[in-house]
Amino acid sequence: MNSIASLLNNVGKNITQLRKAHKLTQQSMANNVGVSVSQYQRIEAGAANVSFETLIKIAAYFNTGIDLLVYGEEVSFENEHIVIKEPNLAEKMMEIEQMSSADQKLAKQMIDLLIAKKELDKLVDKMH
Repeated sequence: MNSIASLLNNVGKNITQLRKAHKLTQQSMANNVGVSVSQYQRIEAGAANVSFETLIKIAAYFNTGIDLLVYGEEVSFENEHIVIKEPNLAEKMMEIEQMSSADQKLAKQMIDLLIAKKELDKLVDKMH
């Protein structure tokens, strides 16, 4: 199994576990995230590419970040003091800290998406 297929399989397993833990059907999840039941079933089976938009919708439905869907656990940092050398990035992070918790969560999900995209790009590069 290649790296992308393995990643999709892991994402599917993590989503399945989360759905079952909440005692939801595939039909209800498909309705909640706006995809067909067959597409949702393929996502859980690891047989379909899942869009970032769909990952965000699934994560938002479960009130979690996509890190849980991709890695099977929420990624956290124990170091409370992180030095950000890029001034514009530091300013943006300070702006995010002033946002509501809902907006902070959305910002985190978007950052998670960018990181996941970077990891997928690395996997694709390795395959070529």
